[in-house]
Amino acid sequence: MSQVAAFAQRSALGDITGLLQKGALVAQNPRNYRSIPGITDYECEQLERETTHRWSHPRTMYLTIVLCSIGAAVQGWDQEGSNGANLSWPQQFNVSDQAGTPNASNHSWLIGLVNGAPYLASAFCGCWRKFALDERADATSLTLHSSI
Repeated sequence: MSQVAAFAQRSALGDITGLLQKGALVAQNPRNYRSIPGITDYECEQLERETTHRWSHPRTMYLTIVLCSIGAAVQGWDQEGSNGANLSWPQQFNVSDQAGTPNASNHSWLIGLVNGAPYLASAFCGCWRKFALDERADATSLTLHSSI
């Protein structure tokens, strides 16, 4: 229990240390949670509900999962387009990374840099810009601004 108390103190969760300790005891012996000293009837009911109603979650959680899945699909399409473009532009600009061609090693780096440019730009421009503007606006507008 001292590890839980130390974690709660480190994480500024001192006000719920007792609850975290109960959770640690339940995690150590999940089948016999009713025998844990100090656990209330309400907490026992909630633990039972977790096992009897596995798919009882807030709608916002499912909405978040769906939206993240759509975002991942769009990102995948974007990556596929970048990879497909990398099949044609190197030949058009005489940038070959085939073994035996002059400067193949340098061209390989160039092709990789062009393929990763959107993600590098996002990391170095969007993310850093958000931190610089963090104190001037709310989180929603900053996230929108960073994504542009």
